[in-house]
Amino acid sequence: MDADKILHDEQRIMSMMRKTHTTIVRATPPRDGNPRPQTAATELGIKD
Repeated sequence: MDADKILHDEQRIMSMMRKTHTTIVRATPPRDGNPRPQTAATELGIKD
């Protein structure tokens, strides 16, 4: 594999992971006045 293919594959994997984590955060909203299961730091880490 050449370096460009490896970089492209890594970027694709990171994009898929980011989308998966975003979906998890959206699927776990706070319920009945309870705080979110994730901390604000976790959500910011997913956005980065």
